[in-house]
Amino acid sequence: MNQTQELGALNSKHNPGKGFTYFAFFILILFSAISSFIYFGAILAVKEGKMNFSGDISILYWVIAFIMGLGIAILLLAIKQSKGKTFYLYERGIVTEGNGQSETQLFEDLDDLYLFSSGRTFLTNNIAFRTRKDGDWETITARYPKVFKAIDFITSQHEVGVAIFE
Repeated sequence: MNQTQELGALNSKHNPGKGFTYFAFFILILFSAISSFIYFGAILAVKEGKMNFSGDISILYWVIAFIMGLGIAILLLAIKQSKGKTFYLYERGIVTEGNGQSETQLFEDLDDLYLFSSGRTFLTNNIAFRTRKDGDWETITARYPKVFKAIDFITSQHEVGVAIFE
């Protein structure tokens, strides 16, 4: 019998949100459009003599470089923030995938469960769990979409697992 049959049905999958990455792509496209407008609308017009510019034209090149550098920096930050572990929540356990490795933790083996909040909220929007033999905490944070669904499911399954052993 394979591992997913032992874990039961898949309840949900949680990985870091991609919204900031999509926003960063939009910003990069917007900044590229602004830079091309500066180049084609101002720099080429000045060089062709269609427009007068009393300052040093190299400042416009620096503005283009700054805008494009800022757009690329935002995109790289978004890509870095979108990396993280993927959590598959099954009926009887959690499969964590990240960095080319996969780890399975059964709800009945979870010893510690820690709920906490982050940011400007009093709501519990993070969950951390571990088994004593591994000792490493796995955390599903607020940057994961549907984190509240994961928190509810993990706590309810952990309660069921604890009740079985009492």
